Amino acid sequence: ASNLALLTQGLPDKEARLKQATDQAASAQQALINTKQRIQIEQNNVQYVTQNLQEIKQRITRYTQELSALVLPNMAELEGHEHQLKMLQVQLEQQENKIQQFSAQEAALVMELNSLRQAQTQAQREFNQAEAEVRSLQKIQQSLNQESKLSDWLEQKGLKSSARLWQKIQIKQDWRVALEAVLGAKLNALIAEKSVLDQRPPSALVIGLSDNALETASTHSSFISMLSILDSKDQSLLGLLQDWLNGVYLLNNDLDIQQALSRLQVGECLVNQAGDIYTRHSVSYHGTQNAMQGVLERQQHLEALQQALPDLQDALHQVSQTLATQELALQTLRTQHQAENQSLRQITSEMHSSQLHLSRMKQGHENTRLRENSIKNEIQNATNKQATLEADVTS
Repeated sequence: ASNLALLTQGLPDKEARLKQATDQAASAQQALINTKQRIQIEQNNVQYVTQNLQEIKQRITRYTQELSALVLPNMAELEGHEHQLKMLQVQLEQQENKIQQFSAQEAALVMELNSLRQAQTQAQREFNQAEAEVRSLQKIQQSLNQESKLSDWLEQKGLKSSARLWQKIQIKQDWRVALEAVLGAKLNALIAEKSVLDQRPPSALVIGLSDNALETASTHSSFISMLSILDSKDQSLLGLLQDWLNGVYLLNNDLDIQQALSRLQVGECLVNQAGDIYTRHSVSYHGTQNAMQGVLERQQHLEALQQALPDLQDALHQVSQTLATQELALQTLRTQHQAENQSLRQITSEMHSSQLHLSRMKQGHENTRLRENSIKNEIQNATNKQATLEADVTS
């Protein structure tokens, strides 16, 4: 019983020691488990780091190979294309300036051609008008001689082309009407030799005989004779004109008619610019009476036109030649202009192609540089990460 008591008495202490030992064993077991887990984690980490290091090395190798294989742009070629583009730009500006000059020349030439065409039209109009007026005047003047019976007689006598008096004389414009009034039908006198007097014409005809024999004519100190202001183209008509105009004097506006008439002799007369004829005992007031009216003025105008026709024709020919030359010049200029425009289009096309090619080269250059920098950055980052991982493994 005492032994049992002793055993019972020491039981709590043993139980306490047993519990302590059991707890210590459990703690040791848990520590062992934790240690194994940490070892496993570390092993896993080492394996992961080793795998990462291997991948990083492979990546660095791949980046290095890619960097080595990267073809960098040819800067000399790029600069050459830039220089070529600048040259094309200079050519383009020069060509545009040349075309502007052609356009200005063409505009000036077109204006000149318009002026020349107007001048040609005016010259043609003046020539046609003068030519038509000459034909009209010739027709009027020739109509004075047209009578069938008389025409046949003149043809027979060889006088068909003989001149008329009004074709051979001239007088100041202010006194033309006066001369027409004095001479009347005699103005249309046919100029011929005395040999035609052997046969009478079939109808009325005035014949003026060409004979330059002059006789002493009556003169009047108070008046101016009509003969003195008359010009004859044929000296052989002076006798005829003296015969018909002897005693015919000019009545100027400053003369007193009554006093002037009192000084006239028998057979003398005064004529004013209106064609009115005064004698000592009569006055004949002039008016339009027959076809001879205005014959002198028409003849002088006709001769002036006939003299002017060659000059008008020359002027027309000259302006027509100038116009043709300038039209040819315009055609040549426009052909050159078209050729220069074609050159401009060609230069523009070349410039566009060069700009496009240069833009692609620059873009390729930029992309290559960006890729080069990107690879270098990737290599640097991979190298830094490799160093960090190696340091982690070492530690």
